Amino acid sequence: MECAHFGTLNRAILAPEVAGHVFGERLSAMVCLLVGKYRPSKRLVRDALSDLLRVRLSLGAIATASKR
Repeated sequence: MECAHFGTLNRAILAPEVAGHVFGERLSAMVCLLVGKYRPSKRLVRDALSDLLRVRLSLGAIATASKR
C-alpha cells in the first residue's frame, strides 16, 4: 500500500503459515472435495468455482491444490 503522505510503497511480511499458498484453506478444501469426491475434470472445477464463487483459478492451481 502506498503511503499518502510520503508516497512510499509499504509491504507487510507474510506469516510463515500462509507464505507460499495461493488461496486459503476453505477454497483449498472445496477444490479437494470437488476433485477427490465428485471427480469432474479440472476444467469443470475451474468453471464451477468461477460461476459459483467468482473465483478464477488456473488449471495448474487446481492440480496443485488437489495434490496437497
